[in-house]
Amino acid sequence: MRMLVVNPPGVAQGNAFDVPTNILYLVAALRRAGVDAGWVDGNVCGMDGVDSAIDESRPTIVGISAMVPVRISAWRGA
Repeated sequence: MRMLVVNPPGVAQGNAFDVPTNILYLVAALRRAGVDAGWVDGNVCGMDGVDSAIDESRPTIVGISAMVPVRISAWRGA
């Protein structure tokens, strides 16, 4: 099974770069469990980059992380 976890583009915290540690922990746990897991950060590569990552990795499952402020962006990405 191949899984790609997506951090959709959303609310920026000013000029600071927010590392999505929740996704990194999830991907690490999936890999330890034997899942071929990867992730993509839409805040860095935009929605076009997310689409490209999905096309290139051809995952069995796509997981989308979303907090309340980015729920609309996550829904559009789904």
